[in-house]
Amino acid sequence: MKIVSTTWPWDHDKLSVKQTVEHLEALKAEEVCIRTPEYFKPYNPSWNECLADAVQGRGIDVSIWPIVSLYDPKAMAKSILDEVARYRPSRVILDAERRWVVNYGGNTKLFLESLGRISCPVGLASYRRASAWPQILWQTWWTTKVGGEYVIDFNASQLYPIGWMRPASWVYQFKLDVDSHEAQHVRAGRPNISWLPFMPAFVEGLDPYGKPWYPRVEPTRAAVAYMRGRLGARLLGLNWWSLDQDMVLAGPTVAPRMEPLYEYIKSI
Repeated sequence: MKIVSTTWPWDHDKLSVKQTVEHLEALKAEEVCIRTPEYFKPYNPSWNECLADAVQGRGIDVSIWPIVSLYDPKAMAKSILDEVARYRPSRVILDAERRWVVNYGGNTKLFLESLGRISCPVGLASYRRASAWPQILWQTWWTTKVGGEYVIDFNASQLYPIGWMRPASWVYQFKLDVDSHEAQHVRAGRPNISWLPFMPAFVEGLDPYGKPWYPRVEPTRAAVAYMRGRLGARLLGLNWWSLDQDMVLAGPTVAPRMEPLYEYIKSI
């Protein structure tokens, strides 16, 4: 499964809906994952509704990617349930990191119980290495049940090895990251949980030479091969973020340094 995520228009307001759809079709995306930054407050979903209508009319599925806040866990859960009713998504991916989760971790279970079992699969997206972030109450996320069923269905970790450049380095980092999360899965009694990780398609941070870092094709290819070999059928697909950062420019063109990765994503 090939998913492309978009944070429009919240982070990088460059493309029109039409241009976004053109890129999704060029990339042969089966699904677009729409970021919905509600935190615990209402927001105007008119742009997202327009994009969802456009892609669903072209046979592309829609998933939603809410940025979770545990400040008001019941309100957060309600906002996600309202989005599920609005967008009828194929899946929900919960972005659970940063201070809105770390500072209010004690509300994790109440949030999950308030969310309950949604009508589509729900994934947990958070930091790429579980062991580095014990503040995220991993076992609460993986073990909480409602009506005898787990609230979280799959792992959607954000596997972004920013700064690393060589294929061997990428594979090593991915191994450490996957190992770290798999240890949590085993501890939770869920060793066979599925994966649908976020993959990097953006420019961020610095490489070892002090220049802006961005993912090259060969390290990406090596990491994908590693995950496919390691996880097998448990790897449901890959979620490429971000369509709307440096990967594309205004108009139907591709940022030159990202063009090789763009072509690679098209081909897989």
